[in-house]
Amino acid sequence: MAPVDSDKPEPCTMYTSYTGWWSSVLCDIFMLCDSAQVADDKLFALGAGWQHLRSTSLPFSFPFGLAIGLLVTADELDEEHLFRAELKSDASGVTPWAIDGTFRQSMKAGEREQDPVRLLMAANINVVFEDAGSYSIRLSVDGTELATTAFQVIALERTASTNAS
Repeated sequence: MAPVDSDKPEPCTMYTSYTGWWSSVLCDIFMLCDSAQVADDKLFALGAGWQHLRSTSLPFSFPFGLAIGLLVTADELDEEHLFRAELKSDASGVTPWAIDGTFRQSMKAGEREQDPVRLLMAANINVVFEDAGSYSIRLSVDGTELATTAFQVIALERTASTNAS
């Protein structure tokens, strides 16, 4: 591995990690997308899997979606759980967006008691990015971080356009 020049910013590592597998609520879907929706017990994600946002001007506003799937084990069914999803700038620690809420999941008809019950969530947000750099979104349930995903905001230089006659 080549040494990193200390005058240059570190490259952004893109990842989605899932932690908290010892918890009774597990996260198995956590992805960025252009938009997300839950309908008929299905999670719809349009334009999923991106890792970079590019803009020629800062600050800029960007709408995007977050698709989430949780597995709730039998011992946690019908219990109220607190969740938090937050976007943070890795460089400044600023949180331009966060959402807190609660959920309670019940057994659905026809499901086996020993199987975890899936809870699907979708969030569509519009965030103003003040700075270029690395950002991460973290999901926690009942104070335990379950998943993290990261992306990079890239500031592009404007190029002079030429008019052909």
